[in-house]
Amino acid sequence: MPAMSTPTQFIDGVMVNGAAMQNLSTNIDTLCQIATGKTAASGVSSKPMLVLQQTAAQSIPNNATTLIPWASAGINNDAMWAVGTPNLVTVKTAGWWDVTLQVIFASAAASFRSIFLFVNGTAYPGNCAAEKDEAMGSANQIHMQCKLYGRFAVNDTIQAAYFQSSGGAINTVTSRGGVWMSAAWDGP
Repeated sequence: MPAMSTPTQFIDGVMVNGAAMQNLSTNIDTLCQIATGKTAASGVSSKPMLVLQQTAAQSIPNNATTLIPWASAGINNDAMWAVGTPNLVTVKTAGWWDVTLQVIFASAAASFRSIFLFVNGTAYPGNCAAEKDEAMGSANQIHMQCKLYGRFAVNDTIQAAYFQSSGGAINTVTSRGGVWMSAAWDGP
């Protein structure tokens, strides 16, 4: 992480030279990098953040871990997700990230439901960084969330998935918050 240089003192009525202005600019960029992970104040509008949603119910097959295809991004200010790769999020700013996944499963036969957050691949359990499992005793709709707080490097990938074993396909639910994932940069 860069260090701040000694701040220049500005005095009323004394002309400011180019070196003093350059020192001020360098310190502003350093503060920007510390606060947002971005290397230049001119390119920063806010801390990196991503919020993805499913906009229509998706069918989840029986007994198959299925990557979640995201339909839209409510926030994507670090260009981490693109429509062309709907289940892949690529980290663009290194640092500590707080990732949350929410899935609502439609009512179906009593069975097992799981949601997963995978990092740098989808092999289970090797790339599984967070998991939430629920054994259903009755045929009810279920709302699940799992969280991951981790340090990521540039180009690390995050993928979300779900699983269910009801005996047939069941849908996700898009009302009451629906299916979404957020990733918020917390610091360097």
